[in-house]
Amino acid sequence: RLVKSDDEKGRHEVIGKHRITLGGEQYTELFFKKAFIPKYGRMNLIQAFGYDHTLSVDELWERLGNDSLGVQFIDALDKAKCELSYEDDNIFSWAEADANRFVKINCELTRSELEKSISDSFNDIRIAIQTCLSETHITSGNIDEVLMAGGSSLIPAIIGVVKSVFGD
Repeated sequence: RLVKSDDEKGRHEVIGKHRITLGGEQYTELFFKKAFIPKYGRMNLIQAFGYDHTLSVDELWERLGNDSLGVQFIDALDKAKCELSYEDDNIFSWAEADANRFVKINCELTRSELEKSISDSFNDIRIAIQTCLSETHITSGNIDEVLMAGGSSLIPAIIGVVKSVFGD
């Protein structure tokens, strides 16, 4: 959103917006499919959870989301994704059990792998910013302050995309 502020009256007016949905669960899924699975191995994860060995990566993601232990795993992977906004690497070490299984997973993950896994969305971010600027007839040089919101705005590569449009 582009917001015009009236400092004297303390009011703000939205003068432009372009909606895209990025980050959160979408980024966790991309991180899982494009970074975690290539590193840890689809078959290793399938064996750890005791799932059918014929599951594709997409089917595995869906199966995890429908299994209470799988949901806990996804939550832990999401937390590791968030930590990589602040750290260069993360030793993902997760162990949980239910009535029938004990699952233990250890895998080193890096910020570089996270950023590469979500990099296809960077152009979408640039386009959304440029569209908003274009529709409001404002140039990036006329913007005094950029306020970023949401957990994904803490990822250094996302900050870099915004800086590439607006500068430091």
